[in-house]
Amino acid sequence: VVARFRREAVFLSRIRSDYVARVVDFVEDPAVGLALVMEFIDGDPLSKILQQKTLTVEEALELSIDIVSALRDLHYAKIIHRDLKPGNIIIQRRYDGASRAVIVDFGVSRLVKGSAEDEEMTGITRADMAVGTIEYMAPEQSTGAEPTPRFDLYALGVIAYEMLTGRRLFLGESDYQTV
Repeated sequence: VVARFRREAVFLSRIRSDYVARVVDFVEDPAVGLALVMEFIDGDPLSKILQQKTLTVEEALELSIDIVSALRDLHYAKIIHRDLKPGNIIIQRRYDGASRAVIVDFGVSRLVKGSAEDEEMTGITRADMAVGTIEYMAPEQSTGAEPTPRFDLYALGVIAYEMLTGRRLFLGESDYQTV
């Protein structure tokens, strides 16, 4: 748990994006333990919004562009999120009334294989482990395949479908039925 926590701080500190929550500080307090201090993103998770309404094509397209922008920035930094889902996307209201999607929660993220820190940093979450939320997982991700940016792009497609239709792409009564 401590190693994952430290890793999340290291991953996020590398990102400079309007579409990814920023790390402000990482502290070890003797009284409360480890603390990751992050930028406060004022807004609701996309999951809450999707429980209330189906988005228009224009709204879904605007948010999808924001999410693609976040993924571009993450993937440029050699980071694969691996758990992109509506609950990890905060819809921030801006001063001009517009909305912006901001990606949060990098607890199961992984560096792209072959990047400089790959061997040192990814021993915590092995490549052959299937991690993420099953409804948004790429088929090859559920088998424990080597993580690639395609995992995140697949999840975005599933999220876009949900934004436009108001329902999940894959529904099962259990994770096993969903797969």
